[in-house]
Amino acid sequence: THDESPLPHFITMIDTNANILTVSTDRHDAARKKVQIGNVHWIDKSPNLPLRLQVQTRYHEPPIVAEITEERGRIICTFNEPHIASPGQSLVIYDDDTCLGGGIIQK
Repeated sequence: THDESPLPHFITMIDTNANILTVSTDRHDAARKKVQIGNVHWIDKSPNLPLRLQVQTRYHEPPIVAEITEERGRIICTFNEPHIASPGQSLVIYDDDTCLGGGIIQK
């Protein structure tokens, strides 16, 4: 449906098969505890996982602590606290001030 609300909207679900984008005006509806990262690129070499590192999902936000693991060949990011991380956004992984790499949030 079309909504002309002046409130910000947050993506809560993307169904590419049905071509449906679901949004909410409540930012907590978009918060996730865990996301899968695709198209991962490591700057130097793939680190030995699991690791607790800092991640950033938006350009102007401060990095937050998360655990990066590999589960059945997939890279998973588990945030300490639920965090807004929408599919299609980049997720950048840091070790203090050093960028280790990143990828695209899948789900």
